[in-house]
Amino acid sequence: PTGRSMLAVLAGLPGTGKTTVADALAGDGWRRISRDEVMPGLFGAGVKFGDPAQKEATFREMLRRAEALLVEGRRVLLEGMPFSRRAEIEAARDLAVRVGAPFRCLLCVCPDDVALARIRAQRGTHAATDRDDALYYRSQAAFEAVTVAHRVVDTTRPVAETIAACRAYVERAG
Repeated sequence: PTGRSMLAVLAGLPGTGKTTVADALAGDGWRRISRDEVMPGLFGAGVKFGDPAQKEATFREMLRRAEALLVEGRRVLLEGMPFSRRAEIEAARDLAVRVGAPFRCLLCVCPDDVALARIRAQRGTHAATDRDDALYYRSQAAFEAVTVAHRVVDTTRPVAETIAACRAYVERAG
């Protein structure tokens, strides 16, 4: 890969601002791979965002697409899922290592009431049709500690500050 290839993961509970950060980084030339877009593409009208087999197949497809882009020397951003299991983040990191690309993990956080308000405001318009309060609390209960090097991103800060901090962190890797 060229010196520009890099893999970044946006982790965090639903409603914590991962997509907002992803939108900004995609504008900087990052190739965004979102579960919320890949899953419906794989399963069409039969998509079930909560189905474990569909989620696993989607994650494998996301990694496959990321690898193809990384070997072309691209900067790739994985998002649209919580990355709540250590194994998911480690699989992404291992992919980056395998292709010789730097790896960054951004953990988006905000208070519960902020995340829940965002989820409620996006009800009916968000690609992930399973987003609701119950999903948030299930995800929170299942969320495993992030053990790889990462940057915690407080998404209650002004958007411009949040994005600037994310850009600074990922650019240090390259």
